[in-house]
Amino acid sequence: MIQIQGLNKIYNVGLQNEFVALKNINFEVLPNSMVVLKGISGSGKSTLLSIIGGMNKPTSGEIIVEEKHIAKLPDLHLSNFRANSIGFVFQSFHLIDDLSVFDNISVPLIPLALSSKQIEQKVARAMKIANISHKLHEITKKLSGGEKQRVAIARALVNDPNIILLDEPTANLDSTNSQKLIAILQELKTLGKTILVSTHDSLFDTLDCVDKIVHIHDGCIDE
Repeated sequence: MIQIQGLNKIYNVGLQNEFVALKNINFEVLPNSMVVLKGISGSGKSTLLSIIGGMNKPTSGEIIVEEKHIAKLPDLHLSNFRANSIGFVFQSFHLIDDLSVFDNISVPLIPLALSSKQIEQKVARAMKIANISHKLHEITKKLSGGEKQRVAIARALVNDPNIILLDEPTANLDSTNSQKLIAILQELKTLGKTILVSTHDSLFDTLDCVDKIVHIHDGCIDE
C-alpha cells in the first residue's frame, strides 16, 4: 500500500538555517493495517504524514502509494491523487465554523460535479461511520471538540478513500472522546481502510488494532 525508501526532507537547503526534518526514512505500510508514527513534538512525524498525504514533497527519496510514485507527480495529478486516495484528519480540524456539519463534510465533493442525491448519500454514509449523523444541520462552531473531531473524520471519509491519515487526533480530546475516536478507527479497519496516526499519546501503545508502531526521533526512525 505504502512504501518509503531513503526519504529525506530538508528545509532551507544550502542556507545557514538549513534544517533536516527527516533523514533516510525507510518503512512500508501494508493494506488494511493501522500504523502509528510515534514521537515527541518536533520529531518529524507530522512532516512525514504530510508527505505521505501528498501535501508536502520530500527533498529526495521515493514514496510509493498505491503504486504511484507521488513525489514525482505534477501538482494537478497530485491533487487528484489526494482527492481520490487520501482522507486527512488535521490536528486543528480545519473546519469552516459558520457552515453546517453537512456543508463541511460535503466540501471535498464540490469538484466532482455530483448530483444533490449523490452528495447526500455520500455524506450520510460518512456521518454514520463517524457517529455524527444527529448533528447534520448544526452550525459547526456550536459543536464540542469531540463532535468537531467526528465531523473532520466524516469529511475525510466522504470520498471513500483507501487511506486515512490522522495528525495528533487525540490532542484536543478528553479521555472519553479519545476512546470514541479509537472505536471509530477500529470500525474503519473492519471496512478495509489503511490508517496512519501521528501521535505522542501513549493511548495507542497497547491497542490491539495497531499493527505497527514506528518510533521517530530527531527526524530518524529508531530501529
